[in-house]
Amino acid sequence: MKKGDKIFYTFLIILVLVNFYIFWGKSNDDRFAHIASLSANSNYSAPPYAEKYGVALHGKLGAMYDCLTKYRLTSIKRFTKGKVGPSGSIYIKVEENLLLLGFVNGEVVNSFLRKYNHRGEFDYETRSVAVNCDIELLNKLE
Repeated sequence: MKKGDKIFYTFLIILVLVNFYIFWGKSNDDRFAHIASLSANSNYSAPPYAEKYGVALHGKLGAMYDCLTKYRLTSIKRFTKGKVGPSGSIYIKVEENLLLLGFVNGEVVNSFLRKYNHRGEFDYETRSVAVNCDIELLNKLE
């Protein structure tokens, strides 16, 4: 086998392995789907610094829950143009979970879920997902 052929086949094998890892791994590690175990009536508590972003320290997920269930892979992240509001991130405690809300201009653009068991021990953390949810959806019950 020629040296050029060896390089080509090595590159091809690496490419196949990378694709396998990216696509197979994402489809089999969709733990963010466990967001469905929560509801719009799930209570949350936020840290004191959340008030500077306009987030109440205690409340219900409200309409934010419905929006979070419409998540996408982070490779499909979109930003709404012309939005104005705070930017940053907060962790809110929802039942036995910590939910990260990362927002830009008042719109939650990414999130992940950190799950704890009933004894308060770390269970798992999901991959980050992309969403487009107005931060003001927290506490809005329909």
